[in-house]
Amino acid sequence: MRALDLKLALLISATLAVCSVTPSRAASVLAQTVLTRPPEQIAELSFDASQFEIRAEETKDDQFELRSKISGYFRRSESALLLGSTQVNVDPETKHFEVDVLFDAASIRLEFSAVDNDGKVQQEGVTAGSVPPDPIEQALKAYSEKQTFFETSVNTSYLSYTDNAGNDFNQLAFGIKGGVSRFLDKNKKQQIAGNLYGTVLTPFTSRTDSTLRQIGANIRYGRQVADGPGWRLWVHGGYFFVTTVSQNSKIGFSGLLAPQIYPSVAVPLPRFRTLNAYVKLAPFYGLSFESRELAFGVSINQRELNGRNKGLSLDFSNIRLSADPAVIQLSNFVFSYSLGF
Repeated sequence: MRALDLKLALLISATLAVCSVTPSRAASVLAQTVLTRPPEQIAELSFDASQFEIRAEETKDDQFELRSKISGYFRRSESALLLGSTQVNVDPETKHFEVDVLFDAASIRLEFSAVDNDGKVQQEGVTAGSVPPDPIEQALKAYSEKQTFFETSVNTSYLSYTDNAGNDFNQLAFGIKGGVSRFLDKNKKQQIAGNLYGTVLTPFTSRTDSTLRQIGANIRYGRQVADGPGWRLWVHGGYFFVTTVSQNSKIGFSGLLAPQIYPSVAVPLPRFRTLNAYVKLAPFYGLSFESRELAFGVSINQRELNGRNKGLSLDFSNIRLSADPAVIQLSNFVFSYSLGF
Protein backbone atom coordinates (compact mmCIF):
# COMPACT_ATOMS: atom_id res chain seq x y z
CA MET A 1 0.00 0.00 0.00
CA ARG A 2 1.39 3.39 -0.94
CA ALA A 3 1.55 5.99 1.84
CA LEU A 4 0.02 8.55 -0.51
CA ASP A 5 -3.05 6.35 -1.07
CA LEU A 6 -3.56 5.99 2.68
CA LYS A 7 -3.23 9.71 3.33
CA LEU A 8 -5.55 10.55 0.44
CA ALA A 9 -8.23 8.11 1.63
CA LEU A 10 -8.08 9.45 5.17
CA LEU A 11 -8.28 13.03 3.92
CA ILE A 12 -11.31 12.30 1.72
CA SER A 13 -13.13 10.48 4.53
CA ALA A 14 -12.45 13.25 7.02
CA THR A 15 -13.52 15.95 4.59
CA LEU A 16 -16.80 14.21 3.79
CA ALA A 17 -17.60 13.76 7.48
CA VAL A 18 -16.78 17.36 8.36
CA CYS A 19 -18.91 18.65 5.50
CA SER A 20 -21.79 16.46 6.61
CA VAL A 21 -21.77 17.69 10.20
CA THR A 22 -21.03 21.37 9.58
CA PRO A 23 -23.94 23.17 11.25
CA SER A 24 -26.39 24.82 8.90
CA ARG A 25 -28.12 28.05 9.75
CA ALA A 26 -31.39 26.30 8.98
CA ALA A 27 -32.45 23.80 11.60
CA SER A 28 -35.11 21.17 11.16
CA VAL A 29 -38.71 21.62 10.22
CA LEU A 30 -40.71 22.22 13.38
CA ALA A 31 -44.20 23.21 12.33
CA GLN A 32 -46.51 24.11 9.47
CA THR A 33 -47.68 27.44 8.09
CA VAL A 34 -51.42 27.38 7.43
CA LEU A 35 -52.60 30.02 4.96
CA THR A 36 -56.06 31.53 5.22
CA ARG A 37 -57.22 33.75 2.34
CA PRO A 38 -60.01 36.35 2.61
CA PRO A 39 -63.16 36.28 0.43
CA GLU A 40 -61.83 39.13 -1.70
CA GLN A 41 -58.76 37.76 -3.42
CA ILE A 42 -56.35 38.77 -6.14
CA ALA A 43 -57.70 36.59 -8.94
CA GLU A 44 -54.36 35.92 -10.63
CA LEU A 45 -52.62 35.06 -7.34
CA SER A 46 -52.48 31.43 -6.23
CA PHE A 47 -50.36 29.40 -3.83
CA ASP A 48 -48.74 26.00 -4.29
CA ALA A 49 -50.39 24.68 -1.14
CA SER A 50 -52.39 25.76 1.86
CA GLN A 51 -49.60 24.64 4.20
CA PHE A 52 -45.85 25.23 4.15
CA GLU A 53 -43.03 24.13 6.40
CA ILE A 54 -41.74 26.34 9.22
CA ARG A 55 -38.03 26.16 9.98
CA ALA A 56 -36.00 27.32 12.94
CA GLU A 57 -32.84 29.19 11.97
CA GLU A 58 -30.01 30.16 14.26
CA THR A 59 -29.11 33.81 14.49
CA LYS A 60 -25.68 35.28 15.14
CA ASP A 61 -26.52 35.86 18.81
CA ASP A 62 -27.31 32.14 19.37
CA GLN A 63 -31.06 32.66 19.27
CA PHE A 64 -33.65 31.13 16.97
CA GLU A 65 -36.09 32.67 14.54
CA LEU A 66 -38.95 30.97 12.71
CA ARG A 67 -39.13 31.30 8.94
CA SER A 68 -41.25 29.82 6.18
CA LYS A 69 -40.86 29.76 2.40
CA ILE A 70 -44.22 30.38 0.73
CA SER A 71 -44.53 29.81 -2.99
CA GLY A 72 -47.17 30.22 -5.67
CA TYR A 73 -48.04 31.81 -9.00
CA PHE A 74 -48.88 35.33 -10.10
CA ARG A 75 -50.28 35.23 -13.65
CA ARG A 76 -51.29 38.84 -14.21
CA SER A 77 -49.35 40.14 -17.18
CA GLU A 78 -47.64 43.54 -17.05
CA SER A 79 -48.28 43.85 -13.32
CA ALA A 80 -46.03 43.72 -10.29
CA LEU A 81 -46.60 41.70 -7.15
CA LEU A 82 -45.60 43.22 -3.82
CA LEU A 83 -45.39 41.76 -0.34
CA GLY A 84 -45.68 44.73 1.93
CA SER A 85 -43.49 47.36 0.26
CA THR A 86 -41.10 44.84 -1.34
CA GLN A 87 -41.55 43.64 -4.90
CA VAL A 88 -41.76 39.88 -5.27
CA ASN A 89 -39.48 38.26 -7.83
CA VAL A 90 -41.85 36.46 -10.24
CA ASP A 91 -40.35 34.25 -12.96
CA PRO A 92 -41.35 35.86 -16.29
CA GLU A 93 -41.89 32.52 -18.01
CA THR A 94 -43.41 30.24 -15.37
CA LYS A 95 -44.97 33.05 -13.31
CA HIS A 96 -43.80 31.21 -10.20
CA PHE A 97 -42.55 33.00 -7.07
CA GLU A 98 -41.20 32.18 -3.64
CA VAL A 99 -40.98 34.44 -0.61
CA ASP A 100 -39.30 33.88 2.73
CA VAL A 101 -41.28 35.20 5.67
CA LEU A 102 -40.38 35.66 9.30
CA PHE A 103 -42.76 34.56 12.05
CA ASP A 104 -42.50 37.05 14.90
CA ALA A 105 -45.83 35.84 16.27
CA ALA A 106 -47.95 32.70 16.13
CA SER A 107 -50.07 34.34 13.42
CA ILE A 108 -48.91 36.98 10.94
CA ARG A 109 -50.60 38.89 8.13
CA LEU A 110 -49.09 38.93 4.65
CA GLU A 111 -50.17 41.97 2.70
CA PHE A 112 -49.95 41.19 -1.02
CA SER A 113 -50.57 43.90 -3.63
CA ALA A 114 -50.97 43.67 -7.39
CA VAL A 115 -49.97 46.89 -9.14
CA ASP A 116 -50.59 47.33 -12.88
CA ASN A 117 -48.94 49.77 -15.28
CA ASP A 118 -51.62 52.40 -14.69
CA GLY A 119 -50.92 52.39 -10.97
CA LYS A 120 -54.10 50.56 -10.09
CA VAL A 121 -53.65 48.54 -6.91
CA GLN A 122 -55.48 45.46 -5.72
CA GLN A 123 -54.69 44.16 -2.24
CA GLU A 124 -55.15 40.92 -0.37
CA GLY A 125 -54.34 40.20 3.26
CA VAL A 126 -53.37 36.54 3.76
CA THR A 127 -53.22 35.18 7.31
CA ALA A 128 -50.34 32.79 7.99
CA GLY A 129 -50.67 30.84 11.22
CA SER A 130 -48.16 28.54 12.86
CA VAL A 131 -49.34 25.05 13.86
CA PRO A 132 -48.47 24.48 16.65
CA PRO A 133 -48.40 28.13 17.71
CA ASP A 134 -45.22 27.70 19.83
CA PRO A 135 -43.07 25.19 17.89
CA ILE A 136 -39.76 25.85 19.66
CA GLU A 137 -41.32 25.40 23.10
CA GLN A 138 -43.09 22.26 21.89
CA ALA A 139 -39.86 20.83 20.43
CA LEU A 140 -37.89 21.45 23.62
CA LYS A 141 -40.64 19.88 25.70
CA ALA A 142 -40.81 16.81 23.46
CA TYR A 143 -37.03 16.35 23.69
CA SER A 144 -37.02 16.72 27.46
CA GLU A 145 -39.65 13.99 27.74
CA LYS A 146 -37.95 11.59 25.31
CA GLN A 147 -36.39 8.56 26.99
CA THR A 148 -35.14 6.32 24.16
CA PHE A 149 -32.52 7.32 21.59
CA PHE A 150 -31.05 5.58 18.56
CA GLU A 151 -27.78 6.26 16.81
CA THR A 152 -26.03 5.07 13.68
CA SER A 153 -22.57 5.98 12.47
CA VAL A 154 -20.02 5.40 9.74
CA ASN A 155 -16.31 5.49 10.38
CA THR A 156 -12.84 5.38 8.93
CA SER A 157 -10.24 3.50 10.97
CA TYR A 158 -6.52 2.99 10.80
CA LEU A 159 -5.47 -0.34 12.30
CA SER A 160 -2.07 -1.51 13.44
CA TYR A 161 -1.53 -5.21 14.26
CA THR A 162 1.51 -7.06 15.65
CA ASP A 163 2.05 -10.45 17.30
CA ASN A 164 4.99 -12.50 18.53
CA ALA A 165 4.71 -14.83 15.51
CA GLY A 166 6.17 -12.10 13.32
CA ASN A 167 2.97 -10.75 11.83
CA ASP A 168 3.04 -6.99 11.47
CA PHE A 169 0.71 -4.99 9.24
CA ASN A 170 -1.45 -1.90 8.95
CA GLN A 171 -4.75 -1.31 7.20
CA LEU A 172 -7.35 1.32 6.45
CA ALA A 173 -10.94 0.18 6.99
CA PHE A 174 -14.47 1.51 6.83
CA GLY A 175 -17.06 0.44 9.36
CA ILE A 176 -20.55 0.98 10.69
CA LYS A 177 -22.09 1.10 14.16
CA GLY A 178 -25.61 1.09 15.50
CA GLY A 179 -26.73 1.71 19.05
CA VAL A 180 -29.66 2.36 21.34
CA SER A 181 -29.85 3.98 24.77
CA ARG A 182 -32.67 4.54 27.23
CA PHE A 183 -32.92 6.67 30.33
CA LEU A 184 -34.40 4.84 33.28
CA ASP A 185 -35.68 7.85 35.22
CA LYS A 186 -37.36 11.16 34.45
CA ASN A 187 -34.35 13.14 35.64
CA LYS A 188 -32.17 11.36 33.06
CA LYS A 189 -29.48 10.38 35.52
CA GLN A 190 -29.60 6.61 34.91
CA GLN A 191 -29.18 4.98 31.54
CA ILE A 192 -28.81 1.60 29.87
CA ALA A 193 -27.12 1.45 26.46
CA GLY A 194 -25.86 -1.00 23.90
CA ASN A 195 -24.29 -1.03 20.46
CA LEU A 196 -23.06 -3.30 17.69
CA TYR A 197 -20.24 -2.44 15.30
CA GLY A 198 -18.26 -4.05 12.53
CA THR A 199 -15.80 -3.59 9.71
CA VAL A 200 -17.41 -3.35 6.28
CA LEU A 201 -14.53 -2.71 3.86
CA THR A 202 -10.74 -2.96 4.04
CA PRO A 203 -9.62 -1.15 0.88
CA PHE A 204 -5.97 -0.63 1.85
CA THR A 205 -3.59 -3.01 3.61
CA SER A 206 0.17 -3.16 3.92
CA ARG A 207 0.14 -6.91 3.18
CA THR A 208 -1.73 -8.52 0.32
CA ASP A 209 -2.28 -11.77 2.23
CA SER A 210 -3.86 -10.23 5.38
CA THR A 211 -6.95 -8.25 6.28
CA LEU A 212 -8.61 -8.06 9.67
CA ARG A 213 -12.30 -7.36 10.19
CA GLN A 214 -13.57 -6.62 13.67
CA ILE A 215 -17.04 -7.33 15.05
CA GLY A 216 -17.97 -6.12 18.51
CA ALA A 217 -20.72 -5.28 20.95
CA ASN A 218 -21.12 -3.29 24.15
CA ILE A 219 -23.82 -3.29 26.78
CA ARG A 220 -23.61 -1.08 29.85
CA TYR A 221 -25.49 0.66 32.62
CA GLY A 222 -24.57 4.24 33.46
CA ARG A 223 -25.28 6.70 36.21
CA GLN A 224 -24.56 10.40 36.57
CA VAL A 225 -22.42 10.62 39.70
CA ALA A 226 -21.48 14.31 39.80
CA ASP A 227 -22.12 17.59 38.04
CA GLY A 228 -21.10 21.20 38.25
CA PRO A 229 -21.37 24.45 36.35
CA GLY A 230 -20.96 23.35 32.75
CA TRP A 231 -20.10 19.66 33.20
CA ARG A 232 -21.57 16.26 34.07
CA LEU A 233 -19.68 13.12 35.12
CA TRP A 234 -21.04 9.67 34.29
CA VAL A 235 -19.75 6.22 35.21
CA HIS A 236 -20.81 3.23 33.12
CA GLY A 237 -20.24 -0.45 33.75
CA GLY A 238 -21.07 -3.46 31.64
CA TYR A 239 -19.65 -6.02 29.22
CA PHE A 240 -17.65 -5.79 26.03
CA PHE A 241 -17.34 -8.44 23.28
CA VAL A 242 -15.00 -8.43 20.29
CA THR A 243 -13.89 -10.94 17.69
CA THR A 244 -11.93 -10.77 14.44
CA VAL A 245 -12.34 -12.35 11.01
CA SER A 246 -9.33 -12.68 8.73
CA GLN A 247 -8.42 -14.25 5.41
CA ASN A 248 -5.19 -15.27 7.09
CA SER A 249 -5.99 -17.81 9.82
CA LYS A 250 -2.69 -17.12 11.55
CA ILE A 251 -3.65 -13.64 12.72
CA GLY A 252 -6.36 -12.22 14.95
CA PHE A 253 -8.37 -13.64 17.82
CA SER A 254 -11.91 -14.82 18.47
CA GLY A 255 -14.63 -14.44 21.06
CA LEU A 256 -13.17 -12.12 23.69
CA LEU A 257 -15.64 -11.14 26.44
CA ALA A 258 -14.72 -8.76 29.24
CA PRO A 259 -16.27 -6.55 31.89
CA GLN A 260 -15.73 -2.85 31.33
CA ILE A 261 -15.70 0.38 33.27
CA TYR A 262 -16.45 3.49 31.26
CA PRO A 263 -16.30 6.93 32.94
CA SER A 264 -17.23 9.90 30.75
CA VAL A 265 -17.68 13.63 31.08
CA ALA A 266 -20.10 15.85 29.12
CA VAL A 267 -19.64 19.60 28.70
CA PRO A 268 -22.64 21.53 27.26
CA LEU A 269 -21.71 24.15 24.66
CA PRO A 270 -23.72 26.94 22.98
CA ARG A 271 -26.16 26.18 20.15
CA PHE A 272 -27.21 22.78 21.53
CA ARG A 273 -23.74 21.31 21.20
CA THR A 274 -22.06 18.99 23.68
CA LEU A 275 -18.40 18.03 24.07
CA ASN A 276 -17.88 14.49 25.41
CA ALA A 277 -14.79 12.62 26.52
CA TYR A 278 -14.41 9.09 27.89
CA VAL A 279 -11.94 6.45 29.04
CA LYS A 280 -12.67 2.72 28.83
CA LEU A 281 -10.91 -0.20 30.51
CA ALA A 282 -11.87 -3.83 29.86
CA PRO A 283 -9.72 -6.67 31.34
CA PHE A 284 -10.19 -9.95 29.43
CA TYR A 285 -9.06 -12.54 31.96
CA GLY A 286 -10.10 -11.75 35.51
CA LEU A 287 -8.49 -8.66 36.95
CA SER A 288 -5.16 -9.22 35.24
CA PHE A 289 -4.35 -6.27 33.05
CA GLU A 290 -1.88 -8.26 30.96
CA SER A 291 -4.80 -8.81 28.57
CA ARG A 292 -7.14 -5.86 28.25
CA GLU A 293 -8.62 -3.20 26.03
CA LEU A 294 -7.81 0.41 26.85
CA ALA A 295 -9.66 3.09 24.91
CA PHE A 296 -10.37 6.78 25.06
CA GLY A 297 -12.00 9.33 22.80
CA VAL A 298 -13.63 12.70 22.33
CA SER A 299 -16.72 13.74 20.40
CA ILE A 300 -18.75 16.82 19.65
CA ASN A 301 -22.47 16.55 19.05
CA GLN A 302 -25.04 19.03 17.83
CA ARG A 303 -28.73 18.54 18.56
CA GLU A 304 -31.36 19.97 16.28
CA LEU A 305 -34.58 21.31 17.71
CA ASN A 306 -36.52 18.29 16.46
CA GLY A 307 -34.28 15.99 18.52
CA ARG A 308 -31.96 14.67 15.82
CA ASN A 309 -28.25 14.67 16.57
CA LYS A 310 -25.15 14.95 14.42
CA GLY A 311 -21.75 14.11 15.78
CA LEU A 312 -18.04 13.80 15.04
CA SER A 313 -15.80 11.62 17.17
CA LEU A 314 -12.15 10.59 17.34
CA ASP A 315 -11.30 7.41 19.23
CA PHE A 316 -8.22 5.36 20.04
CA SER A 317 -8.27 1.79 21.33
CA ASN A 318 -5.55 -0.69 22.13
CA ILE A 319 -6.11 -4.39 22.71
CA ARG A 320 -3.31 -6.35 24.32
CA LEU A 321 -3.85 -10.10 24.45
CA SER A 322 -1.40 -12.35 26.26
CA ALA A 323 -2.47 -16.00 26.09
CA ASP A 324 0.54 -18.29 26.14
CA PRO A 325 2.17 -18.63 23.70
CA ALA A 326 0.45 -15.81 21.76
CA VAL A 327 1.00 -12.13 22.43
CA ILE A 328 -1.07 -9.77 20.27
CA GLN A 329 -1.26 -5.99 20.05
CA LEU A 330 -4.09 -4.38 18.08
CA SER A 331 -4.53 -0.60 17.89
CA ASN A 332 -7.27 1.42 16.18
CA PHE A 333 -7.57 5.11 15.39
CA VAL A 334 -11.19 5.74 14.43
CA PHE A 335 -12.83 8.85 12.98
CA SER A 336 -16.65 8.68 12.96
CA TYR A 337 -19.68 10.62 11.80
CA SER A 338 -22.94 9.79 13.57
CA LEU A 339 -26.64 10.52 13.27
CA GLY A 340 -28.96 10.14 16.23
CA PHE A 341 -32.72 10.29 16.57
